[in-house]
Formats: sequence, C-alpha cells, structure tokens
Amino acid sequence: MRFPCFADVGVGFVKLTASCLRRRLWRLVVVGAFLIGSLTPATNVRAAEFQQPPVDEPTTVRTADPCISGDPYDLDALRRAISADPPPTAPVTINRYLTVRYVATGELSDEPVGEPADPAPDDPGVTDPEERPADTVPVQDTLLHVFNTATRHEFAINMNRNMLAEIHQCRIQAGLTSATEGLDDPSALEELRMLFLPVVQRMGNGGLHADSDLVQSAARSNGIDTRIIRTPTTSWPWRTISHFSNNCTGTLIGPRHLITAAHCINQQGTNTWFSFTVSPGRDGSTFPYGSSTISPNPAPGQTAWYFTHPQWRNPNTTNPRQWDWGLIVIPDRLGDQTGWMGYVALTATTLKANNQYNRGYPACGGTRPDVPVNCQPQRLYGDTATCGLGSFRFPGPDNWNRIFNHSCDTSGGHSGSPIYQYFFDSKLGKTVPVVDAVHVASECDGGGNSPVCGPLDFYPSVARRTTPGDLTVISWLREVFP
Repeated sequence: MRFPCFADVGVGFVKLTASCLRRRLWRLVVVGAFLIGSLTPATNVRAAEFQQPPVDEPTTVRTADPCISGDPYDLDALRRAISADPPPTAPVTINRYLTVRYVATGELSDEPVGEPADPAPDDPGVTDPEERPADTVPVQDTLLHVFNTATRHEFAINMNRNMLAEIHQCRIQAGLTSATEGLDDPSALEELRMLFLPVVQRMGNGGLHADSDLVQSAARSNGIDTRIIRTPTTSWPWRTISHFSNNCTGTLIGPRHLITAAHCINQQGTNTWFSFTVSPGRDGSTFPYGSSTISPNPAPGQTAWYFTHPQWRNPNTTNPRQWDWGLIVIPDRLGDQTGWMGYVALTATTLKANNQYNRGYPACGGTRPDVPVNCQPQRLYGDTATCGLGSFRFPGPDNWNRIFNHSCDTSGGHSGSPIYQYFFDSKLGKTVPVVDAVHVASECDGGGNSPVCGPLDFYPSVARRTTPGDLTVISWLREVFP
C-alpha cells in the first residue's frame, strides 16, 4: 500500500518524504505525455462530428437554375457574344440592359501567383465608419470585365441597374444568395481549441523540440502565428474552401462559382491571366470532391470565365488593392457535391459585432518568415482566434469602405481566402456561413522590402469586402452561368 505524500496535521498539510514527492512528479510526467500523445486524435474525432455528408454521398442542394424564367434579358445572346472567336470589332448592343465591347486578347500563364506590392496607404482609415444598410443602397449601372479562357478574349460588359436589381431581388426571395446548408453550433467547429498546441505540432514532425522553436517569430499578426491545420476538410462549411494550384485560395458561392482575390486570376493592369486547378476541401494529397482544371487549351465545353473590376484592369489605377476581388466560373459543378456558402454585404458595425473567421491554404517553402511552423503543403489552416477588425478604408460613392484590416494570421497562399461569419437564415431555419470579404494582402509579411510584423501590428492583414454593388454582380453572374 502507498501512503499519500501529504498528511493532515490539523494546521494544514506538511511534506512527508522527498521520495514520495518524486513518485508524484513522475506520475504527472507520465500523465502529461499521455495527454499530449492522445490530444490530436481526440480533437479530430471532435471535429469529425461535423462531417456533413460522408464523402461518398453527394450533397443534396437547392436548385441552381436561373431565377427569372423566359430569358427576358437575352442572357443567352450575351453568352454567344462573349464566346465569339474572332471577337466582334465593334460594340454589340444586346438590348437596352446589356452592351458588350471587345477589349483585348490575353495570355494564360501557369506560373505561381505572388502577392502584389502595394504599400500601406497614408490614410489611416476609420475604425467605426457609419454605413447605411445594404438593402437601402441604390443599385447602379455597372461595368465589369470578363475573360474567356477558351478564346483568351476579354470583354467589357455594361449592365443596367434595373436588370441587376430585379435579378438580385429574385435570387434573394428564392433563397439563392444564402448557403446551401446550416450548422447547429458553428462555434463548436470553428473555435475548437487544442491544449498544448505548439508541443503537439512539433511532436508530430520528428519529436519534441526546444521551447524556442514553438512560436513563430515573424508571423502576420503581433509577430506570433496561431494558425492550426483544420481537419477534416470534408466538414461543413470547410469543404467549400478551395485550394488553387497557383498558390491561392477561393470559396464556392455557387455550384461552379467562386469568389477570390483578383490577383489570383490576373496580373493587375496586364493581359496576363492565370491557369490553375481548383480543388475544394483538398487535404494534402487527398481530393475528396475531385478538381476542376482551368486549362490553357481547354477541351470543348471546358471553358472557364474570370470576372474583374475595370479599375483592377487599368494599369494606372492607384491603390489597386481596393479593387482586388474577382469571380470565377469553373467548368465543373463541384458545388453539387460540396454545397456552397452564401454571400452578404454587412455594415462595418455589424461585421465588428459578429465573429469573423478565415481559413486558407498557405504556400509552404521559400524563405519568407510568415510561413506556418512546419508548414504542410496543401493543408487547410486557420487561426485559433477570430478575426478582429481594425480600420476601414477607401469609401465608394455609396459611402461603403471597400477594404478593412484584420488580425487573423495569414501568409502567401491565403490570398483569396474567405473572411466569413454565421447568421440565422429564416428560410432555412438554421445558422448559415456567409462570405463578407476575401483576404488579399498583408502590410508586414517580411517579404522583399516589407517589414516583419511586430508586437504592435494588431491588424496587419487586409481584406476586400463584398459591397452592396458586388452582391448584385454575383447574383447576375449566377443567373448568366447557372
């Protein structure tokens, strides 16, 4: 029989023997080692509870058909015009709602994408801007550029405000701007914590290392990187977040529609566009939902389409970061398996009142100091903290600021990854994930002449918001390419 190491003598507890203390200390070491060794699989089991559905069973999603019947806006004629090869030499008037103009013929490159250099603006921005609710912002006529990957022709499309408003309202009423699925308890998935996380990460890569190796010394936020690998990627809604083979990330917001950063699809102000493979829910060498390749020489029926803002396409644009967002239509309907997130425009006040999350695919390798510790290629990473929001900059005519700074840890490869949150959808009767911005850059990533983030860099990451005008464009795109 073993006696306790401490005995009650009426005035407290006193030590009995040194050897007994050594036994107790040894037990703590053993128990601690057991907890560390078992922590990772336990966490994965907890996350696996949210795997919806199993990989071998396709998701049942709501219809992706056009919302307005009868093609009253001649969208089929528009598709024929932007598919023409050779392109029309003069502007084409489809109707009073749509006109098309050929811009240029570009080239497709399969080179990896680099984050464009764009120093922090002198304007410090505002932390609490006053913005009117999105549904009270008038819809405006819009100009958008589209690139056809099959013909490599670029067109400018003028879209009438009445058409945009009717299509967007139709899709809102039909529930087609929302996510395909809900989640009963998002915080249980998104805010899952891992005790002793740095030790676990280091033990999983060749044994336990010194404590000095456990903290990333030059990350994106406050000089400390708290990202962890998010798995299983088949969990909802992580499976909508897609790895791009050109060192970027995008998010499915439709069956074959993705939102990302503009610099992930086009080199700003040039006719160089990027070809790559889109893989939703990729997990290392595992492709649970397959892939869709945007090829420089696509087979018939395998055309992809890129949409960017004309200010992004203009080489003389100042502060192009405020226009750094884009939309992609891929050849394959991968979203029929994964489902897709919704898309919203929310005021700064609402954004800051709700938990914001970022998940993306960092590019491993190289010498930049912002890469995650022991970075594992093609794995989904996400901060253990929610994204705090800092200043808002570049207000448009509607007084909505186009970009904001945030605190989530990111690095190269996170470009185009979603900033998203959850809110209750009365039509679904559930809480759903919605994209409200895309990550586009950092102001202290340690690359080139950029400084390394320090203790006072609370919000070094930059995101491009979805504004009320962007929502109407997304709905219109979903209508043109169902």
